Amino acid sequence: MKKGFTLIELLVVVLIIGILAAIALPQYNKAVEKSRAVEMLSNLSSLKKSVDIFFMEGGDIDHLDIESLSIEIPGAKISGSTGLNKIETRNFIYRVGRASDSTGSPIVTATRVRNSNTLYLAMQLTPPTHSCHNTCCWYTAANESLCKAIGFTETAAQSCSITSLGCSKYK
Repeated sequence: MKKGFTLIELLVVVLIIGILAAIALPQYNKAVEKSRAVEMLSNLSSLKKSVDIFFMEGGDIDHLDIESLSIEIPGAKISGSTGLNKIETRNFIYRVGRASDSTGSPIVTATRVRNSNTLYLAMQLTPPTHSCHNTCCWYTAANESLCKAIGFTETAAQSCSITSLGCSKYK
């Protein structure tokens, strides 16, 4: 009696493994992106608190830049000119500055960068008076669910969705 597997049995096993991988890989990628988005939200919150401290210590909007804040994000490098400074990490670009609307209020933004600086996902934390207060904007339809999964569930004003498909607000 011969021992071993037939070619058909091996093909069936390879087919089953392929089907399982096709199902599991997208779910894994979604979980990884969600964890990165939560990391981004945490860093944004820390940046916003640092901006609040900057103003409590007597700082003014004209001197607001990354270097004047008391925060360090692990693995980040600071680049840019005064007033337009940004912190770059492996997956995100964080910016602190003045909002482009009529209020000129301080704004903290993060952009998820992927594949040759293709815009992927952007979040901004602003004062409650700003029309785009705490928004998450997506640039592909698949990422709308990512914004909603981390708590950005209300529809944001159309003006918040500059060059994106849409934005949602934090509820």
